[in-house]
Amino acid sequence: MHRCLFLDDAHIAHIRGLTRRAHPAKRHPANPLLTKAHPWEHMRFQLYGRCVVYNPQRKRYQLFYIAQPAADHYPNLTVGGSTKVGYATLPAYAESDDGVHWHRPLRSDVAYQDQLLTNLLDLHDGQSFEAGILYDPHDPDGQRRYKALVWDQHFVRPIPGKTEYIRGAAKRIAQLIDDDGNVVFSQPYDDFGLRAAFSADGIHWRKHPGWVLPCYSDTGQSPLYDPRLGKYVAFGRFNWTSFTRGDTTYDGTHLDSAYLVGRSVSRIESDDFLNWSEPELVLAADCEDPASLQINSMPVDLYEGLYIGLLEVDQRPLRDAGLPLQLASSRDGRHWTRVAARATMLEPAQQDAWDDNEGSHTVRPATGLFVADDEVRFYYCGSSRQEPFAGMGMANWRRDGFVSLRAAGAEGELLTRAFVVDGPELHLNIDAAEGEATVQLCDVQGQPVLTRHWDEPQATIPSEPIHGDHMDVVVRWPAGGIENWIGKPLSLRIRLRNADLYSLWTA
Repeated sequence: MHRCLFLDDAHIAHIRGLTRRAHPAKRHPANPLLTKAHPWEHMRFQLYGRCVVYNPQRKRYQLFYIAQPAADHYPNLTVGGSTKVGYATLPAYAESDDGVHWHRPLRSDVAYQDQLLTNLLDLHDGQSFEAGILYDPHDPDGQRRYKALVWDQHFVRPIPGKTEYIRGAAKRIAQLIDDDGNVVFSQPYDDFGLRAAFSADGIHWRKHPGWVLPCYSDTGQSPLYDPRLGKYVAFGRFNWTSFTRGDTTYDGTHLDSAYLVGRSVSRIESDDFLNWSEPELVLAADCEDPASLQINSMPVDLYEGLYIGLLEVDQRPLRDAGLPLQLASSRDGRHWTRVAARATMLEPAQQDAWDDNEGSHTVRPATGLFVADDEVRFYYCGSSRQEPFAGMGMANWRRDGFVSLRAAGAEGELLTRAFVVDGPELHLNIDAAEGEATVQLCDVQGQPVLTRHWDEPQATIPSEPIHGDHMDVVVRWPAGGIENWIGKPLSLRIRLRNADLYSLWTA
């Protein structure tokens, strides 16, 4: 069975004297793990969406990040033989054997100006690069081992001229300017959409022709393979025309917007990564959020059978109203729970650190979620007050440690929903260093299960007390336990005192 976590109430039949306690991730002491080093990263070293993968065959972490050279149109740049505006965002690559020490291997595939050796990738054609990357061991075609879902654009340059790319809520225009500053060619910059690309190694990509979904999605995408569905599922802002305008506010501004839901999260699915469903809105701000809250991005990963999303939220048009990182979880990708009453899920940055940007966007999170050394890791892009999008950091929770059910002081109790036992041992991830926990086996109605002792029915007694802080402790009973109930439904009555329960599972 998957581990039972307590991000939502799916496993809880009843609780007494317990609270759901959020545990903010801790920033890694070696941060920043990568910072700006090349001219194509001068303005921005940014993570977005699902942009970090792990290849278990090569035992290698791979990062696909956004590099931005400049803040203005001019001078135009030549990247991989194509003309780009100065503030174009470019796909770049780094890798690591341990997830902590990273390097950027240079190759001659994609030149930058007159610099032949770069770590840039040939993964898009337009001026604005936003992608999501999937390492897919399920595909029998090794040439499709890596998959990318990229928001890309097309622009034809019929005559010479300097390129300007104007992208905003009101208009998106590409135009060519002569040496005297006159516009000599202009067209709506509206030939855009999601494109698919495939690779055997994550470095050399084959771009599928055309759009797999015509839409506007200037954000990080999160493509996944869900083995329960046997389908590819992706999350992102695939909803420009269907639901919203990205700059919508709740103060009556932009009333031409369809639903006034602002930046939000939509879901699509596919059998083959090429033919995708129409976007469906699955998560947006609600009545419990601050006014004008928007979900700028929500990178998503699957963890123990759950979809977990890292919410980058802000209040627009208040550009300095970045809010702390939050979590959301879902069991089907359509119905989402905002975890632990929208608690902050990343500890504050140290004052004046490279990622201390109090009062604005502190982090831009990315997935995947990686289990290593009894930790769950994720990566983020950090900014300081002096340096926006300054580099990459890592943060971690203890294994399963997003939230716990906490009994402080007096005893508390959890009665789980009934489940069919599929293993001979019950395991807990629990911190009872200053308290204790016991487990009683119960039937589907929460009553202690009965055994026969000298031909008389007798309720099973609670487990031996559990003390200490354990990532994985096996529950023991004095006279037979869960191994006698394999294939049968049980519920568990877990009593806690001064303890935090993170997860449970049978194996």
